[in-house]
Amino acid sequence: MKKVKILLGIVVVAIALGCEGPQGPPGRDGVNGANGADGADAERASVFEQAVTFAYDVDNNLWSSEVLSFGNTSGGDVFLAYVSLDENLFTSLPASFFDEFGEFQYVFDHDADSVQFQIIGDNDLSDLGVEFTDNIVTRVAIIPGDLVAEFNVNGEMDIISLMKQMNISETDIIFQ
Repeated sequence: MKKVKILLGIVVVAIALGCEGPQGPPGRDGVNGANGADGADAERASVFEQAVTFAYDVDNNLWSSEVLSFGNTSGGDVFLAYVSLDENLFTSLPASFFDEFGEFQYVFDHDADSVQFQIIGDNDLSDLGVEFTDNIVTRVAIIPGDLVAEFNVNGEMDIISLMKQMNISETDIIFQ
């Protein structure tokens, strides 16, 4: 029993001494955020969730949702739309689905203050089941253009600017 206590004491002392030492090097700093306004005028992304029911348009062979309005946004804002596949599981639009009749897609259109969802396909969509058309949970994320403009050059993402902003060189890239 005496040997076990001595051995246990040595292990405790070794662990306690192993926890001390100089602090390691600091990690990389994150990207600096854009300076925004304070209060109600501050630019921030907004996410809206709403269940929609689609109505069938015989002339165009598509299903359209009601128009969802969000208030006026600027012309450069980025709209991202999602449809729920299951509880807490969303996929970005456009999203394709296949059934025994062919392919159909959930798509969306937007302007500065509203979004409309549609179901389009390569077959007769009039018989699409209610599980695809009624009470479909959707999400819309509106990201102010000023938040993404920092990395946007001539309308395209500039990876060189992003890497420079994050202080990453080509030697830091891990290829798999």
